[in-house]
Amino acid sequence: KELLGKVRSVAQPVPCRVCFGDSGPEKCTLVFHDPQRAPAPGQHAVLYNGQRVIGGGVIEAALGMPE
Repeated sequence: KELLGKVRSVAQPVPCRVCFGDSGPEKCTLVFHDPQRAPAPGQHAVLYNGQRVIGGGVIEAALGMPE
């Protein structure tokens, strides 16, 4: 199921996928359909199913950002 996510408090939630690795449900990677502005380690990411918050966590790394 496609979810919505955001990495900035003033941003609108946008479509993303959640990918879990070998570490289990404690860590995941959010893959946004479009590049996100300025995700940074230490900030929080929030996941939504429609308007309902279903999860979130602290960003450890921003991967695949355009230079």
